[in-house]
Amino acid sequence: MRTLAVCCVIAFLLLPSVSSAQRDPKQTNVIQATFYSGPTSYEPKPEHPMWKKAGSVTFQHDAIGDPLVDHRTTVRALWTSDTLWLLFACGYDDKLTIGPDAQSAKETNKLWEVSDVAEAFIAPNLDDITRYKEFQVSPGSQWVDLDINRTTKNHDASWNSGFRSAARIDQEKHIWYALMAIPLKAFGVPTPTPGARWRLNFFRSEFGPPRRSVVWQPTHERNFHVPDRFGWMEFK
Repeated sequence: MRTLAVCCVIAFLLLPSVSSAQRDPKQTNVIQATFYSGPTSYEPKPEHPMWKKAGSVTFQHDAIGDPLVDHRTTVRALWTSDTLWLLFACGYDDKLTIGPDAQSAKETNKLWEVSDVAEAFIAPNLDDITRYKEFQVSPGSQWVDLDINRTTKNHDASWNSGFRSAARIDQEKHIWYALMAIPLKAFGVPTPTPGARWRLNFFRSEFGPPRRSVVWQPTHERNFHVPDRFGWMEFK
C-alpha cells in the first residue's frame, strides 16, 4: 500500500500544472524592438521593408484575459538612433467608430471618449513606473499624447512629445493600421542602448456596441492604468 501511495505521489508531481498546460506558448510579456538604420516611412504599411525584421507581439483578449473573436491585434516595434516606431494592425468585426473632426493637424484631447483608438503606455524609468507616457491614434488619424503620473492621478494633456502618427483602414480585410513615431528624447531618459528594457503595455478601445477593450498584458481590472501589470520592451 505504501509503495502504491508513493507511486501516486510521484505521478502527481510529474503531471503538468493546470496553468502550464493552458499557457499559450506564443504569448509573452516581452516585445523586442529591433534597431533599424535604413530608410523609414510614415505610411502605416507592414509590407514596408523597415518592418521586415521588427519585433512583434499578437493578442486578442480583454483586460481580464478573456478571449475576443475577430479582434486579433499585432504590434510591431523598432527603433532608430532618435525614434521609437510602433505599428499596430487592428482586426475588427463590422464597425469602426471614428470621432468628429477626423484630422491629424492638431491634438484631440480625450480622444478615447469619442473614437476607437490604439494605445501605447510606455514607462522608461524602471525606478518609478507610475510615471509614464500615453500615446493614442484613431482610425481617422486623430491623436493625443499624455504625461501620466499615477501617484497624483494627473494625466497631463498639455505635454507634447512631438510624436508623428498616421492611420489607414483596409475595409476588405477588416484591419486598420496605426503608426506611432515617437522621438526618444520625449521620454526624458538617456537614449537606450541594446539590452535596455522599458515597461509598457498596448491597448485598444472600441465603442462597439458592445464597448470593448483589447489588451496585450491583462490588467485584471476594468482599468488600463495598472503599471505593475505592464509588459517589457527590450531594445535589441
